[in-house]
Amino acid sequence: MTETNMTPTSLSPQLRAKILASVKERVMKEHFNVGGVNYNEWAKRFDERSPTLLDVDIEEFEGGVRKALAELGSSHTVFYHERTIRLLPQHSINATIRAFERDGRESWHFLDVFEDGPAHLAGIKRGDMLVAVDGTLYAPPTMPPFRIGTTHRIAIASARGENPREIAISVPFRKGTNERPPIVEPKSPIRSVASPKTGLLKIPYFPGPTGLASPTHSTWQFGISRAGVATVLSLICAENIGGSLGFARLASYLCPDRIPIGHSLTPARLRKGYTPDTLPRVPMPRTTPQFVLALARFALRDKSVVLLTKG
Repeated sequence: MTETNMTPTSLSPQLRAKILASVKERVMKEHFNVGGVNYNEWAKRFDERSPTLLDVDIEEFEGGVRKALAELGSSHTVFYHERTIRLLPQHSINATIRAFERDGRESWHFLDVFEDGPAHLAGIKRGDMLVAVDGTLYAPPTMPPFRIGTTHRIAIASARGENPREIAISVPFRKGTNERPPIVEPKSPIRSVASPKTGLLKIPYFPGPTGLASPTHSTWQFGISRAGVATVLSLICAENIGGSLGFARLASYLCPDRIPIGHSLTPARLRKGYTPDTLPRVPMPRTTPQFVLALARFALRDKSVVLLTKG
């Protein structure tokens, strides 16, 4: 394994204690409790576990924090560190993996391989079996790690475990910011033609901090017309790995009227309770500046709203 753009990282017990306190404070103040977690019980377990994380190595420290956050039962609550970190396959090599069982044994197989991503460029195909990463064997439920700014050696095989081979896969370096984690974003959208009158528009990701950095309506229209589509457009989001408000924006293109598409709630309103009919109704902003202006309307009050399609 070769690595680039990395610097040695050392965390003193004092700094670790500060990080742990900050994590707990953010969870108790800002977490969306979609899993029905008892915060008092979670905080008690977190406090009991924290002293054991002050003197372990970096990997164990990060793993301990991630394990505590996993107990919150919300998929998008993750602990990221500034150094080169372990990322899920969809956030690093632009591929998703899924466990499949054969002959009583489970193994990881590539499910989605996003176009022009590191996995696709390395020659990985949908259905290929992932056997090992950098000489270490991986099988469900242990997820193989990938790091940005790193070239990994991956052992793969066919879906039936035949034709074993080893390939190199290079993951580009990405620097994280307060607005976005240091992930490798897949190419999106991807346009193709299924038949002379049918176009495919695949959207694996909605980019940008709010998911609104995807192409404008005119850009999509241009891409569709260039593909020669005159009758049918097939829209594929089955492989989508997320992106905040991006799906709500996409739905706006498919609805002729302004109709409710969902709620945007603050943690405080969610914890206090709410009635959808009493929430302000706000049309879906088309761009990030419009999103900022919409937020400005609620600068001095709770920002929970019902989102309407743009129509």
